[in-house]
Amino acid sequence: MPETNPCSERLDSLMRLAARRRLDAVAVFGEANIRSLTGVVCDNGCLLLDVAGGRRVVFLTDFRYVPMVHRVAPWLRVREVRRGVTFMDLLRADGIRPTRLGYESTITAARYLALKKRFPKAALVDVSDDILSLRAVKSVEEIARIAAAAALNDEIWARARKDFKPGMTEKDIQRVIQEWMIALGDGEAFETIVCAGANAAECHHVPDDTVWRRGEPLLVDMGVKLDGVCSDMTRNVKAARDPEPGHHGRRARRRGAQDHPEGGLRQGVRARARARRGLRDPRGAVREAEVKDRARAGHVRDDRTGHLP
Repeated sequence: MPETNPCSERLDSLMRLAARRRLDAVAVFGEANIRSLTGVVCDNGCLLLDVAGGRRVVFLTDFRYVPMVHRVAPWLRVREVRRGVTFMDLLRADGIRPTRLGYESTITAARYLALKKRFPKAALVDVSDDILSLRAVKSVEEIARIAAAAALNDEIWARARKDFKPGMTEKDIQRVIQEWMIALGDGEAFETIVCAGANAAECHHVPDDTVWRRGEPLLVDMGVKLDGVCSDMTRNVKAARDPEPGHHGRRARRRGAQDHPEGGLRQGVRARARARRGLRDPRGAVREAEVKDRARAGHVRDDRTGHLP
């Protein structure tokens, strides 16, 4: 295991950002944020950046995770949260008396209220966007993990697809995919969605006992989790019958809605700005009303912009 923090550049950047915003300390609770700053995977921890107190970094967690943190991140100072003691108690006991405290707006209301109660005179400053901006710049190792998760997702689809048989229910097909994800990866990134026939017209359909019949289309939204990375993709099994009139025209418009914004992507352009510009462009416009009308009529949904077969 590394003797130094492999994410030190990102952690140092957050410390500098906090100093520029005149924060005395930052308390990070989000599991994904903690991993991105330290490499530690822990769902019950608090990473404390003591900006005003010599720029110390301390990790607070309970006894279950202390040995793991020492092994994975020997460079990180760890304090155990004992029974009857809260994270907020330890923050205060560690000499933290902030007038401005950075926090994540994604924490629970209960945790936010606990921070307010423990530090009533401190101004709580949201640093979520600061952390997300740092996380948006991926390291070479992170890019490799993302690519590996995406490749495994493709492999699982190829293997699972061979096990699909007409007469299976949506739940049966869902279980086949789940079993491959457990066998080859770290399980599901999210609950696998399987839509047989007309059920594909429902946004995020919940798989049920609907039987997939020969000749019907099948839509699957799936993602495997691998080494902390959540992959996501949608795949379609084409219907045996010919598409209904107008299908190819709608598909061309949908492809245009995706391709037009992608053509203008370049480094430094905000994704939200490109998305707005693409949606306004009449060449790429896909009418939402048309999608809804077809869904109400019971047709298989093939118009949505997010998933192309």
